[in-house]
Amino acid sequence: MLKNYIKIALRTLLKHPGYSFINIFGLSLGIASMLLIALFSINELTYDQFHENSDRIHQVYKQRITPNGIQDAMDLWSPLKAELTDTYPGIEKAARFWAGTVWVEVDEYAFEEQVTYTDQEFFEMFSFPWLYGNSSKPFENLSSVVVSKEIASRFFPGENPIGKVISIGFETDYIVTGVMDDIPVNSTLQPQIVVQLESDPEYASYESSWGGSFLDMYVLLGENASPELIQSQFPDLITKIWDEEENQRTNFRLLALPEIHNYNTNSNQVVYILIGIALAIIAIAIINFVNLATARSIERGKEVGVRKSLGASRGQLIKQFLGESIAISFFAFLTSIILVEVSLPFFNQFINLELDSLWGISFTFLAALVVSTAFIGVIAGLIPAILLSKFNPSHILKGALDDAKKGFTFRKVLVSTQFGITTFILFGTMVVWSQLQHMKTTDPGFDRTGIVAIETNPRDFTDSEAAVTRIATFRNELTQIAGVNAISSSVGVPGQWRNSFMFARPEGWDEDRARVRFTYIDHQFFDTYNVQFREGSNFANTADSVQYEYVIINEAARKDFGWNEGLEKQIQVGREEFVRVIGVVDNYNYASLVNEVEPIVHFYRSPENLTHNVVSVKISSPDIASMLSQIQDTWSTYFPTREMSYFFIDENFEMLYQNQDRLARVSGIFTLLIIIISCLGLFALTSLIVIKKSKEIGIRKVLGANVFSIVQLLSIGFLKLVGIGFLIASPLAWLFMSTWLNNFAFRIDLSGGYLIISGVVLLILTLFTTSFYATKAATANPVDSLKTE
Repeated sequence: MLKNYIKIALRTLLKHPGYSFINIFGLSLGIASMLLIALFSINELTYDQFHENSDRIHQVYKQRITPNGIQDAMDLWSPLKAELTDTYPGIEKAARFWAGTVWVEVDEYAFEEQVTYTDQEFFEMFSFPWLYGNSSKPFENLSSVVVSKEIASRFFPGENPIGKVISIGFETDYIVTGVMDDIPVNSTLQPQIVVQLESDPEYASYESSWGGSFLDMYVLLGENASPELIQSQFPDLITKIWDEEENQRTNFRLLALPEIHNYNTNSNQVVYILIGIALAIIAIAIINFVNLATARSIERGKEVGVRKSLGASRGQLIKQFLGESIAISFFAFLTSIILVEVSLPFFNQFINLELDSLWGISFTFLAALVVSTAFIGVIAGLIPAILLSKFNPSHILKGALDDAKKGFTFRKVLVSTQFGITTFILFGTMVVWSQLQHMKTTDPGFDRTGIVAIETNPRDFTDSEAAVTRIATFRNELTQIAGVNAISSSVGVPGQWRNSFMFARPEGWDEDRARVRFTYIDHQFFDTYNVQFREGSNFANTADSVQYEYVIINEAARKDFGWNEGLEKQIQVGREEFVRVIGVVDNYNYASLVNEVEPIVHFYRSPENLTHNVVSVKISSPDIASMLSQIQDTWSTYFPTREMSYFFIDENFEMLYQNQDRLARVSGIFTLLIIIISCLGLFALTSLIVIKKSKEIGIRKVLGANVFSIVQLLSIGFLKLVGIGFLIASPLAWLFMSTWLNNFAFRIDLSGGYLIISGVVLLILTLFTTSFYATKAATANPVDSLKTE
């Protein structure tokens, strides 16, 4: 019996190749879209879960309770590690962690690499894949270093790196004792070179210090330990370390390792939106299948009548039609796998990720795909199977097709639903793109065009004092290049801002101290970035000591401090230290426009100060390549053994919107696929309706109907259905996207223009899709459609 069902299913598919192609191709696009989104979603939702104890590892962070609200901060103190493990039995292990870019030397070659300083417990807590060495004891002593596979292959190509020597920071030699294998791309931590924290030459200065916080802290909880219980006991620890006053304004929290990625990027929101798009695509593909199957009910009705007359039961007919549906679904599934494998490299490049192929996913996932495919086949074929199998054979064979016509109203609902979904996705995609472009093009409050940021941290050089002198000379030489308008030194630049905070009590402030961002700049920073002053004046080009008592704040700080005017106001920045405000500048977005501009206090440091990490060069010449070449030549004159590391401020700033950009790109691709699948279904549905109405069209033409009236007759019904779907979906789409836009501090205003564009696009697509067969039928010779009777 099963063999017979399969044979009939294949015979039916081959008998109607156009119908079969549209169904299989539509479902293939839908399933392929679902698979690509599934690969992306799995990558995002399983971040850090490859670690054996991922559910027990937590990051400890602090919350500062200030008059401005609660502020989360990840930086903690070195001695907190011992306090945590000694105080809480539920904490089995703890590891301190910080990473920075340091110069690494191998033989006569020097590389600027990320070096991680951590504790021995780090590798006991995290189960990174291992290639060489003893993973249970990677550090033999303080001179041991663990490197990644990528670093090992680059530093020691074709060799086993165990026992090799590398120098870090121009002063400490380390012996390679372990090599990590390729770390999964969905890992928050991507250590490249790892040494013990105690080997840091500066370790003694912060080992027991509660004065500066800059470390990340991870803890491994016991199997039965309760994170909530430990968190509830943190206030007692804060009181023990400091006092009750500090306890009132500080708290410690635990963040589970699998939640860190979403905490940092809010990626789950993107994932859930894309999953919704995937479900919409599958729903539209299924609607196409059901619509086409019910539209063919007259033709299949005669087949049902014959089979029932020969003794076929309703159950057997349902099995037969479900078999055809599942066969189409599996053909589509096989096609979709090919589509995914072919398109995945381009998809990865498009969204800037490295997703695994389907064959790299677990067997459970692949099995789920097969089950899902069968389920899609059942869902898509169930309604047509029930509808077709209930036909009365005597009515069908006599030509009475009332039962077959019952599916007409149902098809109307499905078509409206299909285009309602299309409206929702199209409208949402336009809003996402508009919001992204709004953030990219909105004036950030500073001039970001034509600025090259050159990394010039003096501590990156063997002799930092000598480096300061050479950097100063390099700056002076740049001023002699035609086209260089301004030069500034600072600790950070917009788009790559350092998270430095201090406690401050503004003049007239009776509340507790506020936690405020601060940065160090020279006297040319605001001129280089064209940041305008609202009050006061800029720093003078003087010695640091003269400027220590003065600061410049932004407009957000002035408002936050409750001042009508900021000039000459004082801020207490230490227990007994005060600074005076000499200027207030306009707000400028040093970070993403997703968030409000926060208050910031600018301290002066002369261009030669060791604090500065970046030299910003403002270029006005249209020939950027030539200017950059001259700057690099000047750099080579003073630093012949060091490659100049630089980036453009405008390009770097756009990278802040990577998450929104990825959502816009992916939603754009799949919106196009939704439109294609919807139009395919409408195209096929039009063709079937034209076939059914061929005699009616022939009679109308004989009676004098023109081409336009016949095309209008066939198209107007579909336009009404599309319009109904549009009207139902529009308010839902508006409400959803309005809620989504509330996540942005700088957002677009929703207008009716987006709905008008969506409606016009759907109108054009509907007319274009239906007009082909409608025009063909209207221009056909009526004799051909009437002579068959």
